Amino acid sequence: MNDISITRFSITGMTCGGCEQAVSRAISSVREVHSVQVDRSRNEAQVQWTAGVDPVRRDEAGSEICAAVEEAGFDCAPIVPS
Repeated sequence: MNDISITRFSITGMTCGGCEQAVSRAISSVREVHSVQVDRSRNEAQVQWTAGVDPVRRDEAGSEICAAVEEAGFDCAPIVPS
């Protein structure tokens, strides 16, 4: 079974492709991130986690992601599924 976990983040303050790249680099700096897609038109980043990362660690890593994004100059918050 393929364990693919995805978390979406609201990212505000992006105005250009360079902003998308900066956010992508910030998110990719977190060890548990397998891949990231950033879309400034939707003010969103979608993170695919490395297989096997437990939910508690994903929550911790999510906080690290937002800290890295905020350090890069943007606002960040996890999007809670409805």
